[in-house]
Amino acid sequence: MQSREEINNFYLQKIVTDVEKKLVELFIQEWNTHYKKSLGEWENTNVSGQKLFNIEVSKKKPPGKHILSNFQNGDTSKWDCTALFAAILHSKSIGTKIDPKVRDAVNELREERNTFIHKYKGKVSDEEFHTMVCNIENSFQDLGFSFNEINEIKSERNKFNSFQVLPSKPNHDVVKRTELLNQITADLNNLRSTNNNELTYYYISGNPGSGKSQLARQICEEMYNSFDWEKNTTFVMTLEGKDIDSLLKTYVELYQRLSNDKTVIENILKEAKSICS
Repeated sequence: MQSREEINNFYLQKIVTDVEKKLVELFIQEWNTHYKKSLGEWENTNVSGQKLFNIEVSKKKPPGKHILSNFQNGDTSKWDCTALFAAILHSKSIGTKIDPKVRDAVNELREERNTFIHKYKGKVSDEEFHTMVCNIENSFQDLGFSFNEINEIKSERNKFNSFQVLPSKPNHDVVKRTELLNQITADLNNLRSTNNNELTYYYISGNPGSGKSQLARQICEEMYNSFDWEKNTTFVMTLEGKDIDSLLKTYVELYQRLSNDKTVIENILKEAKSICS
């Protein structure tokens, strides 16, 4: 099974791919704005590519051979991010003409893409995922890009975003109470099936130190590991209830795992602190 960080990396790669598609659209839009009348619309052919190449090769410091080759080919679907950023930000034909707000937003996308490629090495934490997606969305808003694809990718990620946060293990060995575990698991399944899969509760009572938390760990771990991940999504979350602050902290952690909206989390924290103070 993929780790959570590997899943985040997979969906962030899909978002970066969407960024590339949007940058292609932006380049073509800018080209047509400035050159439609004089050089003709961009057609994704080597005819258009040669026109761009002729402009860029005339610079005092023309781009490298790799970028010029991409330009001359003219098929933007085959351009990598290096060529796209060069064409939009640093070219003589487009880079000297774009609006400063557009330049800043595209440069932010460049920095986010480079961070993803060069820093994370295939694994992205939840916090890193949330921060990068938020920054990309801010740039999309400044550029007037559609959020449809990003929203679909985030929904797809959340759909398969299964996780488990179990009670911590003690330092000593714990006996697996198989008979009791099987009985409680059967009770839980029965509660779920007879209650239309809606929310149910199961209480385990006992004296302090009697092993309630570890029994809960065994039950939830057993159910989590036996789940059919190809068809279903679920999560196991331990809420720390020793005081209000610890309970709030674990609810915030739960929300962070289920949502990318950091603003909502910040508002919840502010509201909770005002109520508790």
